[in-house]
Amino acid sequence: MAVVKMINEGYHQKSDFINLIYYVCRKAEDMGGYGITLTDIPEICLQFEYVKAFWGKAEEGRRQARHFIVSFSNKELCTQELMTLGWQIAAYYGYEYQVLWGVHTNSANLHIHFVVNTVNYRNGKMLSEGHEDLKQLKLFVANIENSFFRGKRKIISDMIR
Repeated sequence: MAVVKMINEGYHQKSDFINLIYYVCRKAEDMGGYGITLTDIPEICLQFEYVKAFWGKAEEGRRQARHFIVSFSNKELCTQELMTLGWQIAAYYGYEYQVLWGVHTNSANLHIHFVVNTVNYRNGKMLSEGHEDLKQLKLFVANIENSFFRGKRKIISDMIR
């Protein structure tokens, strides 16, 4: 079962936000993104900043990013499968917010880091979340994980036949 951990950092300074993106990208075996073009790390940072500037919300002191991690205990997942899960999980925010994610395989548990721009690229509203929102995200991830593994088991059983 996947574990969803919301990182409770404000990332209020531009440098905090940039360091977060550098961390996610540098340690990533593979990466994906909604609302961004995966070029180099400085360009990815600029893309997030452009949305903030366009909506007049680029000043420091505001939460610059939402950071969460989804960790998997299933060690049999490959990077490509983690990327598939990453695309599906990132869609939770990706239709309104820029999302960057990186697949990390550098620890005992395979995990994906997600960075969400706190400014909605469609309307400029700030991302505001509480405990209920985290519960909904966890439920969303659980449903994706269940669906993914159900589909994987079906493919394997079809191959055996």
